[in-house]
Amino acid sequence: MEATMTALCSRASLPSSCVVLAMEYQRTLAAKQATLGVSHAFQSALCLHLSATQGGKSVDAKAMVKLAGAKSKPHYLSIYQNAEKILELDQVLSVQEVCVQLGVSHVAEKAAKVLNVYESHMKETFGEARCDALNLGRPVYPCAAVNAACKIIGEKIDLAKLSDISRAKKKDLLELSEEMVNLQPDKDDKAGTKKKLDFMDKIMGVSEEGKENSDADPGDKKGRGRIREEDFEDDGYDDWKEAMLRKAVDDGFLKYKKYLKVKN
Repeated sequence: MEATMTALCSRASLPSSCVVLAMEYQRTLAAKQATLGVSHAFQSALCLHLSATQGGKSVDAKAMVKLAGAKSKPHYLSIYQNAEKILELDQVLSVQEVCVQLGVSHVAEKAAKVLNVYESHMKETFGEARCDALNLGRPVYPCAAVNAACKIIGEKIDLAKLSDISRAKKKDLLELSEEMVNLQPDKDDKAGTKKKLDFMDKIMGVSEEGKENSDADPGDKKGRGRIREEDFEDDGYDDWKEAMLRKAVDDGFLKYKKYLKVKN
C-alpha cells in the first residue's frame, strides 16, 4: 500500500513527505467506511492531494484529475470536497492562505479589505439570512478578493493556479473579482496609480523607455527616461526622493523598497 502511494506521489510530482499523511487519511476513510463511490486509485490521488494542500504545497489539479482517472475536473473536485467534509478538513480558506500559495503575501491586507467591503455590500443589499445561504466562506470568495487586490495595485499572479485554489470556473472567478473591484472606494484611482508608477519608474531610471535607451547619448532628451537630480534644486532632493519612495512602498508598491536608504 505504501509503495503504491509513494509511486503515485512521484507521478504527481509531490514531495515524498505527503505520503504519510495521505495514508493516514486513507485509513480514516476506511475506518468510517467512506468509499466515496470511487476506485482505490481515485481515493489515493484524493488523499495525496489533501495531504499536499494541508501541508501548504502547490498542487497541479489537472494532473491529479488525470491520475485519479476522474470523468472531469468538476467531478473530481466534487468528490474532493466530500472527502474534506468526511475528514473534517473543510476549514474556511483565508485570503492570507491564498496569498501565501501564490507568493504574494504582501497583498493579504489589501485583499482582506476588498473582501470586507464585498461582504458588507452583500449584507446591506440582501440581508444577513440570504448571505448565510450564499456561503461566503467558499474558497472562490477569498480567491476573487486576492485577484481584485492584485488587479488594483498592478500585481501579476498565476490565474490558472488561483482558479484551482478557488475550485471554481475561471470565468466565474474573474466575474466575481471584477464585481469586487467595482465596489472598492478607490477604484477610480487606477489612472492615478498608473501615473504614480510611471513617475516612480522615471525617478529610479527603471522605465521601459529608460531601459531601451540606457546607452543613448546623455545629451539626447529622447534617450533619457530617468528624471535627473539636476532637474530639481539641489537642496532637499534626496529627502524628496526618499519621501516619494517611502510613500510608494507604503501604498503597496514594494518593488521600490530596495531603493530606500533606510529599510524597515
